[in-house]
Amino acid sequence: MRNVDETARRLIAVKQLGRPRSDRRLRTGYSSLAHLQRFPVDALKIDRSFIAGLSKNKEGETLIHTLVQLGKALSIETFAEGIEQEEQLSKLKDEDCDSGQGFLFARPLDAAATEAFMQSAGKNRAATLP
Repeated sequence: MRNVDETARRLIAVKQLGRPRSDRRLRTGYSSLAHLQRFPVDALKIDRSFIAGLSKNKEGETLIHTLVQLGKALSIETFAEGIEQEEQLSKLKDEDCDSGQGFLFARPLDAAATEAFMQSAGKNRAATLP
């Protein structure tokens, strides 16, 4: 991120190659939101630190609401990481967050366990929240 012009050029080139969207997520916990205007971003990844604060206070709920609405306004996917409690999932669904992941759905899995999980869960319960 030291050379914003070069980063933007490379991200545009990756997008033109048709790379998976996960390669072009802007993490709210680690990247400046100012880059949303400059980079070809497909998803806004909401860091687990925001999800953890979701049930602690009103400010946490307000931040999640704002981040999801920002994604909607920019027509990009909102993806929440670190969902560990049903209450967090419920609030994210209420806000219309697009997708998420976390221990609530499954612990980290190796390739074989992931395949078994996907088959048993239908179409990956963790992929879409609503």
